[in-house]
Amino acid sequence: TLRLLDDDARLFAAANVVASIVAGLGAAFLGAAISQAIWS
Repeated sequence: TLRLLDDDARLFAAANVVASIVAGLGAAFLGAAISQAIWS
């Protein structure tokens, strides 16, 4: 992300941040759903 900002690719840098947040939240919800399915 910092390298993209250095290269003035702000759109790609913002997309990278958004994609990272979405992927992290998705992984957290998926992990919670799987653990709930296993232990319920």
